[in-house]
Parts: sequence; C-alpha cells; structure tokens
Amino acid sequence: MNKQLGILLSVFALMILSVAAVSATPLTAVSGTITDQNNAVVAGATVTVTCDGATPKTVSSGADGKYYAFFPAMDCGVDAPVTVHAQLGDAQGDNEGTVTYSGTCKINMSLVNVQIPEFGVIAGGIALIGAIAGFAVLRKKN
Repeated sequence: MNKQLGILLSVFALMILSVAAVSATPLTAVSGTITDQNNAVVAGATVTVTCDGATPKTVSSGADGKYYAFFPAMDCGVDAPVTVHAQLGDAQGDNEGTVTYSGTCKINMSLVNVQIPEFGVIAGGIALIGAIAGFAVLRKKN
C-alpha cells in the first residue's frame, strides 16, 4: 500500500511540475485596437500579426475592436520588429512596432477604404487628353 501511495504521489508531483513548466514559458503579447476612418472601433476585422520571422498569427478583432496575438518569447523577443495587417471587406490598414522590455507590443491602427480606379480608365483618360492636345496643336498649325 505504501509503495502504491508513493508511486501515486510521484506521478502527481511530475504532473504538477510539467504544468508549471509549460505555464512558465514566457510569451510576447502583441495587442491593439482596430478603428475606422472616423475612429469608431471595428469588430470582426481579420488581423495578421508577424513578428521577426516567427510564424504569423491570424486573429480577429473583438466587439471592442481589440485584438491579441501571443508568440513564444524565444521567437519574438525584445526589440523584435512586429508588423500588423488588418482587413475587413475592402478596408485595410498596416502598422508596425517593436517589442518592449516588458514583452509586449501595442499597435493600434485605422482601416481605410481607398477606392483605386481601374488602371485602364486612367490610361484611357491620359490617351484621350493627349489625342485632343495633339489634334489642337496640328489644327492650329494649319
């Protein structure tokens, strides 16, 4: 009976030590708030966080616009550059920062919805203006 109790206590002690070792792994926390052009919080944005070559983390912003991504400190340590890209529909934004000595990096950003006209429309407009200008110059010479 004493032998079984000893084995049980040993297994229990090993379990506690392994849980303590896992929970003691230092983490780097990257967080921030996603807002729109009017500074209103944006919920449900897809946020991709990249830290100094570590595997990127993709998370979503919550109802309060906040996002959180965690990296092992050995992959994303002090002074590591961090890049954040957020997108919701056509609106998107990018920002960057650096991990501080406290193992955190706070990066807020605003999503903007910039409508870029088709390249063909721009090229066609320039060609039309050039043709009109060329016709006017030739007409004036005659």
